[in-house]
Amino acid sequence: MPTYNFINQATGEVEEHFMSISELDDFKKTNPHLDKIVSAPAIVGGVSIRNKESDGMREVFSRIAEKNPGSNLDSYRSKTNAEVKTKSILEKHRNKK
Repeated sequence: MPTYNFINQATGEVEEHFMSISELDDFKKTNPHLDKIVSAPAIVGGVSIRNKESDGMREVFSRIAEKNPGSNLDSYRSKTNAEVKTKSILEKHRNKK
């Protein structure tokens, strides 16, 4: 339900009222001394789904990565302990040179 802002004509004070749009017409009839203030709606920001993959897409990426080792999708592939240790040993020796 939205929140509506009204200005009291007698006092000049701004009042906030929480009601459904169907209740708004009755409220205006019973409170003729209040004028509705037109304002912008509150918009939620900062929510993005761009960088989120579904579980199904992750599964597809992991299947592709398993058939193409060393590809950019390698992070989606599940690796055995032997593969992880071999990679760390190779990187250790590369860093020594």
